[in-house]
Amino acid sequence: MYDGDIFQGLIKRMSYKIGTRDLDKPTIQVSAMDEQFDVMKIVSMVIAQLKEKAEQRLGRIVDYAVLAVPQHFHGTTTSSAVYASKLVRLEIMDDTVSEPIAAAVAHGLHKKLREDRGALVLRVGGGTTDASVVALWDGSLEVIGYQDDPFLGGDDFDRRIVGYFVELIKTKHGKDISEECVALARLGTACERAKKALSSDDRVQLSIESLYDGVDFSEPLRSEFEELNGELFCKVIALVDRAMVQDELEKNMIHEIVLVGGSAVIPKIQKLVKDYFGGKDPNISVKPDEAIALGAAVIVHS
Repeated sequence: MYDGDIFQGLIKRMSYKIGTRDLDKPTIQVSAMDEQFDVMKIVSMVIAQLKEKAEQRLGRIVDYAVLAVPQHFHGTTTSSAVYASKLVRLEIMDDTVSEPIAAAVAHGLHKKLREDRGALVLRVGGGTTDASVVALWDGSLEVIGYQDDPFLGGDDFDRRIVGYFVELIKTKHGKDISEECVALARLGTACERAKKALSSDDRVQLSIESLYDGVDFSEPLRSEFEELNGELFCKVIALVDRAMVQDELEKNMIHEIVLVGGSAVIPKIQKLVKDYFGGKDPNISVKPDEAIALGAAVIVHS
């Protein structure tokens, strides 16, 4: 498993060190603590933080949770997620919920779809992207087509912008910051903010005080974002196409298009999806970052 192409590909993309303390058990080096933790421990720490934030918001102890997992999770991966939750004393209510099904429920598709109609759920997350075709069978929503890319997401869009500005700084100012971790981190944060702003604005100005050698950085970003990421946006649509082809579905069978995930609101992605389905508008009536959690809560309480 850990020698596989996907795992090795993920290691190359990580900003932190991956090691192996025990045989076949990858560990993550946490610099701030000068310690290595196995993946299960890291996941449980993340869940513990979510639990703490929920308790602060609600003003009471949280003992139960509903767990939504990617469609491709099964067996060991799902059991591991449940076990990580139990490590922080969270009981998982009922079974885990499939993310595309949860997103569909959040948009009310369990009530709107008929058995001769389907829906596309496209999730464009930070590190991964997946396309699911959801249909109603015997009164229940099911995923009948699914494709994912573990190496495609909003982080990749950010990296393209960072690379563009690194080269721009080198050309205009003769300064190479490609090895300066602090400057790159600050530039990456600014690029992520710019990406989000471009979802509603045609043009944004990146401004970072004292980015390098005491020099302030300020540059506009507009059409470059779509040009730099055009190839990646096409990969998103290719996933949609493969999910459709997988179950030999015609485009006119898709009556709802649901977009979820932080990068799903990128205007170019919305336009490409709309064009693919012959002018049908995608549905983002539920906040893309919240749809899966909302749908999972509805499912567990229904």
